[in-house]
Amino acid sequence: MGSGVPSASANPPGNPGAPGSSPTPAPTATAKGIQVAQYAAPYAVNALTLGADGNIWFVPAQGSQPTVSVLHVAGGAITTYDALPSNEAGCASQYGLNELGIIAGPDANLWIAVFCGTALQNGLAGFNIVTSGGAVSADVGQYYNPPQILGSTMGSDGNVWADELTISGGQSLNNFGNGGSSSGSCNATLPSHQSEGAVTSGPDGANWLPANGLNQNNAQYATLVRVTTSCAVSMVGTTQGTSFATNTIVSAYGALWVLDVGNAQVVKFTTAGAPTAYKIPSTFGGSGYLATSSSANYVYFDDTKNGEIGRVNESTGAIQEYSLQSGGTTFQPNDLAVDAAGNVWTHSGSTILKITFPG
Repeated sequence: MGSGVPSASANPPGNPGAPGSSPTPAPTATAKGIQVAQYAAPYAVNALTLGADGNIWFVPAQGSQPTVSVLHVAGGAITTYDALPSNEAGCASQYGLNELGIIAGPDANLWIAVFCGTALQNGLAGFNIVTSGGAVSADVGQYYNPPQILGSTMGSDGNVWADELTISGGQSLNNFGNGGSSSGSCNATLPSHQSEGAVTSGPDGANWLPANGLNQNNAQYATLVRVTTSCAVSMVGTTQGTSFATNTIVSAYGALWVLDVGNAQVVKFTTAGAPTAYKIPSTFGGSGYLATSSSANYVYFDDTKNGEIGRVNESTGAIQEYSLQSGGTTFQPNDLAVDAAGNVWTHSGSTILKITFPG
C-alpha cells in the first residue's frame, strides 16, 4: 500500500532499542469497505498473538533464527529481540531451533513453544518465556526424545496447557506451572483422533480441542475433546460425516466455536454439545483460523486459501465476508488476533495486516 507502510525496526536481535516513531500507515479501503494496513515484518512470520501489553507479538517461520518481535500498535514500529536462552544454544546450532507458536501466558509474559532435535536424539521441547521488555526470563524444557508442542492456551487454573505430540505419535495434554518453574502433573492422554494442536480454555473452565476420526464403519466424524483441570477426558458434540479444522478453536459468549471444514460453516457448540451452524456464503478453501473479542458481538474467521476474512454476528447470526486483495496481491491470512480497539491482526508471509471492519 505504497510508501505509507512502515518498515521493520533496524534493531538487531539481542538489542531491544527504542520502540521507534514510525507513523501508522493510512489504512487503504478494500472491497466491501474494510480497511487494511500493511506492516513489513523482518522475516516470514509463523505465529502471532495479542500480548498482555496490548501489542502484537510474533515469531519467525520454522527454521529461522530464534527471535521474537513486537509490533507496537500505537505507532506501528517493530522491535526484535533475541529469544534464545544460553542453555539452548548447543541444540540450536546442531539441529536448528523451531518456534512453533506464541501465546500470552498467565504471568503476563509471552510463552513461545520451541522444538529442537530429532526423534531418538537428544533435544528439547517446551516454552521460552519472554517478558514484555524482551528479556528471556525462563525456559521450560523436556530433554531426550522430546515431544513437540502443537498448541497451547492459558488455563482457568492459572497454568499453561499444551497439546503435545509424543515420539510414539500419540498426543497428550500437559499443564505447565505459572512462571515455568516446572511442568505440571496432568499429562492426560488424548483419544486417538486427528487433533493437531488447537486448545482453548472453555466457559466451563475445562480445556477443549477439536478432533477428527473414523468410526467402526470407516466413516468420518468430528468431535470436541474436553479435558478438565483435574485431567478427566471426554468427547462432546460428536458430528458425523464431516471434519473440523483442528488448528483453531475459540471460547466466546459461553460457547465453543470451531470451523466445520466439511460443511463450510462456523459452528457454535454449547458445553453440552448442542450446535448452532453459520454457513459461510462463499466457497470455503478448507483452512483458516478463528478469533474473538470480549468488546464486540463478533467471532472472526479467515479463509487462508482464498484470501478472505469474515465475521459472524453472535447476536443475529449474520455473516459478512471480505476479500484481502490489494494492488494485485491476494494475502493468505494465517492466525488471527483482536486488539482492544476491535482491529483484527493476521499475517501473510512477511507482511502483518491490521484489518478494521466497518462499524
